[in-house]
Amino acid sequence: MKVHNQSKIKPAEKNLSSTDNPSHSNKKVARGAPTAIRPEEAKAINQYINAGTAENTRKAYRSAIQHFISWGGLLPTNPTEISRYLVAFASQLSVNTLNLRLAGLSQWHTSQGFDDPTQHPGVKKVISGIRRTHGLRTKKARAIHPHQLHQALDFLRNRHLKGVRDSALIAIGFFGAFRRSELCALRWEHLEWHPQGLLVKLQRSKTDQDGSSITKAIPSNPEENYCPTTLLRQWQTLSGSPSTGFVFRRVDRWGKLHDEAIQGQSINLLIKQIAKDCLWEHPHEYSAHSLRRGLSTSAAKAGASFESIKRQGGWRHDGTVRQYIEEGNLFEENAVNHLFPSTINSS
Repeated sequence: MKVHNQSKIKPAEKNLSSTDNPSHSNKKVARGAPTAIRPEEAKAINQYINAGTAENTRKAYRSAIQHFISWGGLLPTNPTEISRYLVAFASQLSVNTLNLRLAGLSQWHTSQGFDDPTQHPGVKKVISGIRRTHGLRTKKARAIHPHQLHQALDFLRNRHLKGVRDSALIAIGFFGAFRRSELCALRWEHLEWHPQGLLVKLQRSKTDQDGSSITKAIPSNPEENYCPTTLLRQWQTLSGSPSTGFVFRRVDRWGKLHDEAIQGQSINLLIKQIAKDCLWEHPHEYSAHSLRRGLSTSAAKAGASFESIKRQGGWRHDGTVRQYIEEGNLFEENAVNHLFPSTINSS
């Protein structure tokens, strides 16, 4: 990493601890004066600071810094260099991605005690101009609809260990409207079995980073071949009937089951491969988010209430839920339907 003024950048522990100076051990501390922070205290403080930011966010910030440096940027930087960087990738990266890069650069400067160059009015003008010129260009994963889910489960039925895991994963992912990070983190200890179905207690999610759990209910389906709880029970039995550990564990190319959780990117690749095997159109446009999107749009189309969809998906913002509902009802709740056929015939 290319960094200017390294003398200004100190490790967090050195900033917090003054025990490196032996003279502190013989000094008397006045009443009410702050005491020297012990190394173990400094370590604990840094751990809690790190816990204040989600791991995925830290990864995104690190990626942003690496991308900026690989372009030729130096740290710390200035508004002019950031503007040049934005212009260099304005036609290649989406505005959302550029904003994420800015967030990573902003976090680096503030955490190191430097002025934040991303907040300069000139930088804000540049990103605003890029947005107006190129638009957001957001990529939306295609929704998996119930008939496609059935097709996928039929395709995976009576297959090897990985096929049983994949069946349970996509069924739970769809009916629970889970994010891929939530599927990866799901543990057997988080599950409660009930006669009506399954309760899943998420310890942490994208919209709940403070650690308070969110509970989702997944009802059982009378059609056992497509029942998420039945498929999950089958996976539990085949994987050794565990009561602890990750639910969806990694299966290698030789069919060996490992203790660690499946990776999020592996779920994306799994969904794309299923889309390809089932001959769905545009298979590359499907991803793990297709499960979550599919539940919301399909439920809206079937008449589920706004609040029930929001609760199942764990969405915090109403706008996101409304967007999914509108997409699910583009044809059913279309103004043109009022013109066909009775309105025209009666005119």
